Amino acid sequence: MLSVTPFKVDIPQEKVDDLKRRLANARMPDPLTEDRDTREFGVSHAELTKLAKYWATDFDWRKQEQLLNRLPMFTATVQGHSMHFIHAVSPHARARPLILTHGWPGSFFEFQKIVEPLRNPEDSSMPAFHVVAPSIPGFGFSPNPISVKLVTVQFVAKLFVELMAGLGYDKFFAQGGDWGSMITRAMAINHPKHCIAIHLNLAMAPLPDAWSYFPQRMLYKLNPLWILTPQELEGERFSNYFWTYETGYYKIQGTKPYTIGVGLNDSPIGLLAWIAEKFRFDGREPDPEELLTNISIYWFTQSITSSFRLYKDNYNEFKFSKKQFISVPTGVAVFKDISQPPEAWLKYYYNLQQFTRMPSGGHFAALDAPKLLLADIRKFFSRQNIRVVSKL
Repeated sequence: MLSVTPFKVDIPQEKVDDLKRRLANARMPDPLTEDRDTREFGVSHAELTKLAKYWATDFDWRKQEQLLNRLPMFTATVQGHSMHFIHAVSPHARARPLILTHGWPGSFFEFQKIVEPLRNPEDSSMPAFHVVAPSIPGFGFSPNPISVKLVTVQFVAKLFVELMAGLGYDKFFAQGGDWGSMITRAMAINHPKHCIAIHLNLAMAPLPDAWSYFPQRMLYKLNPLWILTPQELEGERFSNYFWTYETGYYKIQGTKPYTIGVGLNDSPIGLLAWIAEKFRFDGREPDPEELLTNISIYWFTQSITSSFRLYKDNYNEFKFSKKQFISVPTGVAVFKDISQPPEAWLKYYYNLQQFTRMPSGGHFAALDAPKLLLADIRKFFSRQNIRVVSKL
């Protein structure tokens, strides 16, 4: 079994004071125009000013620290790399292990609303889970694996499988969104004997390019509505807009991560602007306490630059083909997100057994639509007739 150490968040007061000083002395740029303080330029001046003031004067890190420390957190060394993770053991005898993987610019904090309901559901007829939620290497309290040449999704997936085995879970379920979906996908592809079913709240599935899909491709080019419903077409257009106009960060983080990282690591206002913009791309205003807690984790751990390694080390590496078909049972919850693929396309790449198009919620589903995500996770994994034996 893995040797684990209980972990508590305890940021030294001098670091909290330093953050407050930097915020108080920040140089805020003027708006770029008099009448167009909108998000077309990135984060708006008015939004940034409001958030910066709240972070400097009203935000109570110690209160958030106490909330974080209610989560059962641990650290362990896996394949020579220190890792931070939540491990919430269920009291229910029939509970099954489930690993939750966050993305960028999120953190383990994303799951704070769903860990306890998954671990100990209010209704005994609902499925229960032993919940594991790691911080991806280089994020938050999981240090950057500086000795590793490439932090690929395959590398992270292998670490997570080893972590689960070390905790006593030879077979387990997995769930993820954003980079978490890609890591979960890698676990399913490379370790299907251990990761035996997956649920994604972000699933990439481009229009298949196989010869068998040639007629559909031609029809799609002539008139997308010949093969898509209006709702599916709206999702495709939203995705196309995102990848055309909202991915400047992706390109710089994937090509010159250290350059941008230097400034963000030194300036809390810069970090706030960089991350806050991503939490608003789909039009919703995030809860300031949740947003600033997440950003504070990046700030205090100085992990923003190392978090970019996933972009650099996996840049242009994602391949979607029938040769990498996900054979394990898969459930997909489609929120208003950067990828909203039609069900038919998903079936080409995944053993899709559950598909849900959500009425609300976006990219950070565990934070802004936790009840919808929770219900979908429960529904999917309760249908999996696979007995998962824990060694706990």
